[in-house]
Amino acid sequence: MQTFEAEHYIFHYGTGTAAERDIEKIAALQEGCFSHICAVLGLTPDFKIEYFLCDSPEEVGHIYGNGFPCNGFACRTASTPCITTLSSASASTRMRTSSALSGTVRSVPP
Repeated sequence: MQTFEAEHYIFHYGTGTAAERDIEKIAALQEGCFSHICAVLGLTPDFKIEYFLCDSPEEVGHIYGNGFPCNGFACRTASTPCITTLSSASASTRMRTSSALSGTVRSVPP
């Protein structure tokens, strides 16, 4: 996999994929989502989110570890949030980013 680092994300994607072709557009979209979500949640994380852009549901399932095809998931490791999704699933980017960051919110103001 190749890697592209943006201000708040580290993207991983395959060679010769649509994600490779469009990585700068994908990064710009995600950074916009990140800014909006952080403003809504009232936080500014000091880490980057690892984002794996996959070509098939099978690849997502392989990375998840259970081998079952799916379109994406968000999780948090000990050190950083991680998102794995189909590279064509851009409509769900805000949801997955907010899911990955939600573990950093300890309390919600009234």
